[in-house]
Amino acid sequence: MNLLAIFTAVLGLTATWYHRKLIVEYLEPFARREHSCCIVTPPGMGKTALVIATCIYIFILDPHAHIIVLSNADTLASMIVRNILWALQSEAVQAVRNFSFKKAGETEFTIEGGDGRPSCLASGTRSVLVGARCTHLIVDDGIKDQDQALSATMEKIWSNYTQVAESRIVAGGQVLIVGTRWGLSDLLGRVIRRAQKHPEARQFKVINLALTNTTGRDSYEFSTTEGGDFQ
Repeated sequence: MNLLAIFTAVLGLTATWYHRKLIVEYLEPFARREHSCCIVTPPGMGKTALVIATCIYIFILDPHAHIIVLSNADTLASMIVRNILWALQSEAVQAVRNFSFKKAGETEFTIEGGDGRPSCLASGTRSVLVGARCTHLIVDDGIKDQDQALSATMEKIWSNYTQVAESRIVAGGQVLIVGTRWGLSDLLGRVIRRAQKHPEARQFKVINLALTNTTGRDSYEFSTTEGGDFQ
């Protein structure tokens, strides 16, 4: 079962051209741990649904994977985990891979047969992660809105991301950051500019989907290895 089938058949959603592009060129390679990526979209384009589908696909590929999901609120992060768990227990997914669970709660679950650590753990970007490790770190809308992006809270979010969340990634692990831009110094902007200015930092494949098409281009894509100064 590929990611597109999960998005459409398991979650019951309609895939537009940009969903298909993101799935094939960005999300499936991320799930296979081939690259880290940043996906910038306007609100209402199905970002969270894509994140949920990607997590399901990761566990179908590798039941021993470990995912940490961060969002701008604990409630949103836990909603993502609940939906992943529901889908993994669905008949469609169970027919592909039979999952059973050692632990299943509101903010985390553990798949039987692993190393005992949470298979999937959810947290807000301002919360502190303790004792977790991940093969895949996912940030879904890490910033709530422009007010938060321009507030002092942004420094706390950046500190938690760089000093806590990134330290939980195992060797060979990858990062996916999906969100809407709210300011020059929001999480996406900081991560991308750090990668451009410091070649030794984690590098990302980036796509910025347009809200309105006034230039004839639906998206702008680049790799942070190319350098530059992303705004």
